[in-house]
Amino acid sequence: MRRAWNLAASAFFAIPLAGGWVGSGTSTSGRALLVVLGVATLARPAWGLLLMCGLIPMIDPAVVASGSPLLAEQIVLAFIVAANIRLAFARDLGPGHLVRPGIVLGVVVLASSSLAVSSTQQLVTATPDVFLRALWTHLSTDYYGSRQWFGMVNDMMAWFEAIALALVAERLVRTSGAPVESLMRLLVVAGGALALFSGIHLLEIALGSLHPWQTALHTLIRTRFNSFYPDINAAASVYALFLAPGSWLAWRERGRLAAAATLALTLALWLAGSRAAFAAVVGTTGLAWARVTRPPKALVVGVALMAVVAVYLVSATSVRNASVIRATVVRVELARVALQLTAEEPLFGSGLRSFRQRSIAAITPEMHARFRTFFWRGENAHNNFLQILVELGVAGLLAFVLMLTPLLKSVWRRATPASSTASVAIGLGITAFLFTCLLGHPLLLDDIRWQFFFVLGVGTGLVAAPARAGGAGRALFVAAVACVIAATPMRMQAARRHTDLSGVVFGTSGPLEAGDGTIYRRFGTDATWYLDASTRAVVLRMRSEEENIDPCTVRVAIEGQVLSTPAITRDVWLPVAVPVSPVAPGRSLRLDMHVVTPECRIMVAPLTELP
Repeated sequence: MRRAWNLAASAFFAIPLAGGWVGSGTSTSGRALLVVLGVATLARPAWGLLLMCGLIPMIDPAVVASGSPLLAEQIVLAFIVAANIRLAFARDLGPGHLVRPGIVLGVVVLASSSLAVSSTQQLVTATPDVFLRALWTHLSTDYYGSRQWFGMVNDMMAWFEAIALALVAERLVRTSGAPVESLMRLLVVAGGALALFSGIHLLEIALGSLHPWQTALHTLIRTRFNSFYPDINAAASVYALFLAPGSWLAWRERGRLAAAATLALTLALWLAGSRAAFAAVVGTTGLAWARVTRPPKALVVGVALMAVVAVYLVSATSVRNASVIRATVVRVELARVALQLTAEEPLFGSGLRSFRQRSIAAITPEMHARFRTFFWRGENAHNNFLQILVELGVAGLLAFVLMLTPLLKSVWRRATPASSTASVAIGLGITAFLFTCLLGHPLLLDDIRWQFFFVLGVGTGLVAAPARAGGAGRALFVAAVACVIAATPMRMQAARRHTDLSGVVFGTSGPLEAGDGTIYRRFGTDATWYLDASTRAVVLRMRSEEENIDPCTVRVAIEGQVLSTPAITRDVWLPVAVPVSPVAPGRSLRLDMHVVTPECRIMVAPLTELP
């Protein structure tokens, strides 16, 4: 059974990988990298893990260097496919800690995306089988193409890939025999290499001016930037993910590479200017120091006070950030909005990337007026846990937290004077990153989500003891998956009812112009219009395009009920008034027309909807 699951997962992720290989324009160097990664993972799991530990922090620079914009996802897919094949033939080491919560989280993501796919189907075509063929074409050959109608599929796949990274990384660590210290050091050094790009950019700014030293100082004090990520606070979360373990390794092992990486990461974090990330690194390393070295209580209190003062001074005196009061007010309002939106869809959420749009109506008018430029298009939660709660519900958030629990519990228990330096270090990185998630939403970015989940999987495999196969846990897992699956059809039906399809037309040509100047659409067999729910009557103007001896008969139905069967000629635009029965608020009305007479083509002028 385990082998079948691994091979099925490998085949599933191979579909978009193959489509990207054929149609995305991947460079020769990019394809060579994918081949090396896949072959190394198949040959020796330890080699694949070491390669990924070096690649994951540097995934965005690799994309830029290769000239392949989509190489990041292809790297992730290549590793997942090869890792699943390798795990299919590895000896069974018992259940993994991340498998059950990871599967539950994946099922919730799938259910959430199914709602969006179902609603989108109504906007693309009225015929489900045509839509399914288009969906398969997108997934298998045009996955990296247009996201106009199938963006939710790419969002879903990015989440699947992140979860799969965590699952296979945990299992590979247990089967590969890769040295623990080497994996952790490589992650830190690669993170330092990523941070170097911020230092290089600072150097370019300084050397490009007439007064390099003054310019560099001015940039350090007043400017925020990073080299690769569109969300600068999310970039700081990445730097915190590698800076916290890097500083621990540099202190405990006196390693030169770790010390150099720590310096580069500290500079990059400062240039990113995130107060939350700065506090996260200071707080987590300070807590680990107190837990591992067990210093006198007076010293702990003194160091804690100094850390609090340092964080406060940096936060209060920063001229690069919004004021602490303003930032707090915004986050309190967004937390209130998150709880309000959660109450509407508490169990399984409202779907990926739905928070921003839904928040527009939930933000109070006072806040809209006070922060006009900030809230006018809505906002994300600025708290990744609340973001997940709204979009994936209590089930999704609980599954996510359960994925974190084994590593965090194991690190806390092992944080003793005799503990492994690497085990504490990787726990520090995960903890620091999660702290930034309380005040930001770095997991909204696909590449950062891949980085975090990979490190989580590696850390769980390194630190957590082998999982136990418990009957109660298995029953709870099966029940959770069954509940999500059982609720999906009902949620899908409700989502379809409330999708606004007003103005959508299927089965006709585009707008054309008749000889008399009338704009019309043409159809030959069946056509569908969607009307606003407030419509109480609709007036159609139709005529035949061909000169037929007999009039063309058209059957007109609204919501499946045939209301009129007019006879249409070519000579004149025939007006047809059709009454409409009230429907539930928010629902779009479906108007269908079917040409009864063979070989007739009908011209339909713009419909007039009467409230």
